[in-house]
Parts: sequence; C-alpha cells; structure tokens
Amino acid sequence: MKQLFSFLAGVIVGGVAALLLAPMSGEDLRQQIQDEANAEIKKVDAEWKKILEQLNQTVENTQAELRAYIERAQAGKSEEAVTEEAVDEATVEETSGESA
Repeated sequence: MKQLFSFLAGVIVGGVAALLLAPMSGEDLRQQIQDEANAEIKKVDAEWKKILEQLNQTVENTQAELRAYIERAQAGKSEEAVTEEAVDEATVEETSGESA
C-alpha cells in the first residue's frame, strides 16, 4: 500500500512539474508535432516515389531484355549464343548506367 501511494505521489508530482516546465502551451506543442509529422510524411512520400520510379525502370529494363532474348531465341540461335549475347548486353548496360 505504501508503494502504491509513493508511486501515485510521484506521478502527480511529475505531471505537475511537466505542466509547469513545459516550454509552450499544449495547443502550440500539438501544432509543432503536427507540422513536423507532415514534413516527415512529405519526405517519406518523396522517397517512396523515387523508389517506385527506380523499380518501374528496373521492370521496364528487364522486360526489354526478355523481349530481346525471346526474339533472338525465336530467330533460331542456339541457347548458348542467346545467353552469351544477353550477358554481354547486360554488362554493356551496367557499365553505361554507372557512367551516366
């Protein structure tokens, strides 16, 4: 019982101290928190759009590579020649993408 009383007294004293020492009113604090949250949401949204753009580009590149691979395969080249050309093209695209 004594521990419960001590705990409750500590909670009350801490709450009063927090209210007295707060640098701004509750309304101002809520507004500041909301402004900061909105700024962070905008940052996350921009980063998300950037990631989606990169993902879409990767998908488009992969689709183009697959189409080219299929076209070469349908043209009657051997599987080894088609695979070798695909590896060569991927290497060229990687090196050109790194320098861009």
